[in-house]
Amino acid sequence: MATCDVVCNPDIGRSVNSSISFTGRVMIVDPNCQEVVYLTSDTAGGKLGANNRFVTITSSSEAVDLFTAGAPIIADCKTYFANATYGLRRMLNIVWVDPAESLTDELDKVIACNNCWLSFAADKTVIDYTDSAAAVAKYAQASAWAIEHEKMFFALSTDPNDLDSENGGSVKAVLNGIGAHNTTVVWTKGQCEYQLDTIGNPIPDPDNVGEYLTQTVYKARHLIYAGYVAGSDLSKRGLDYTMDAKPVGGTGWVGIKAELLSSSEVAEVTGRMATGVIRDNNNGYANVYIKSDGYTRETAGMTVTGKWIDSIHKSIFVRRRLRAAIAQLLVGNRKVTYDKYGENALANVITFEMSLMQDNRLFSGTPQPYEDTDAYGNPLLRNGTAWALWGGHLATAEPNLQEQRINPLWRVCYTDAGALSFVDLDVCDLYSTGA
Repeated sequence: MATCDVVCNPDIGRSVNSSISFTGRVMIVDPNCQEVVYLTSDTAGGKLGANNRFVTITSSSEAVDLFTAGAPIIADCKTYFANATYGLRRMLNIVWVDPAESLTDELDKVIACNNCWLSFAADKTVIDYTDSAAAVAKYAQASAWAIEHEKMFFALSTDPNDLDSENGGSVKAVLNGIGAHNTTVVWTKGQCEYQLDTIGNPIPDPDNVGEYLTQTVYKARHLIYAGYVAGSDLSKRGLDYTMDAKPVGGTGWVGIKAELLSSSEVAEVTGRMATGVIRDNNNGYANVYIKSDGYTRETAGMTVTGKWIDSIHKSIFVRRRLRAAIAQLLVGNRKVTYDKYGENALANVITFEMSLMQDNRLFSGTPQPYEDTDAYGNPLLRNGTAWALWGGHLATAEPNLQEQRINPLWRVCYTDAGALSFVDLDVCDLYSTGA
């Protein structure tokens, strides 16, 4: 039986100067922190480094001005902003990390500087995605860190062996093995292109008259997906994941337009022809793969563990929003009384936030029946159309918790809105009464 998310265990008897603990750690992040981060070890000619990690750009021309001519990250930024009109976040945070240090340590330094972001990816200077064996270890580090800090990580794979479902050493298989439900692996095929000089002309091959130097280029599709997630605003109705960007048959969303996939591939992925006709039987099989570049690859609609990307995003958003609201309650009140009035104050805050999110259609519109207690014996405190709040009463808390004035753990459960996921996905068991 799935368990519900732990919402809060606030110390309601301490002063506002004390730490507020949620599931054992302090993590109060503005729920509207929806930015996307692109990690690089390119110093941009000394403009980026340990003392200047963040730079925010809003166009590819800014990347051209920032980095040395010919730097691969410029092409990544051009790919990103070329698709900004298709729902991507229009601001891109370029963040420098030290290649000589542990990636997890560097990520800790990044959030110490700025934690107001959600999704992230890394360029080739941070993780050499053309070397799958070397990349998988760093991808595992980034994935584990993403789970701990409630971020969404997007990895790029270029190794055709990663497409083999029987390959236990593939990036996808390794990350699935560690339960990296916040990570999506996007596979892409290299494209042969001319090497260009600083003014954009092909560079002649010195050994072959009339020939030009070429290079294999990999489109930063993982960054595209990270930007699409960051551009999906769950705080407002109609600005989140849309049905037009989802495949039919319940296989997730795509958010990629024909600039990255051919028109026939877009039709195969979404089931929508260029004429607008829906191919109902397209992608109707229950798998997690779509066609791209002539190969089968994992659709970006799911993470490596088979979780829906929009549901992972929603789960993070709900927890952020509830934590921020509860923290604001505790900041605004020197003490929340350790009695039924304090209990109601906390329940009211959660109820208000859940109701607002219900209005934004984050939860199913189908009424759900609930038991008076959950599987742990916690009483039902409040409920809405498709969400419920269970929690232990203060008066019946364990003696050691009463002495410390620590509220028993509360749990919020909700049923995802089918319009967002094409399925009624239970994030946790709703303990139906069977009615």
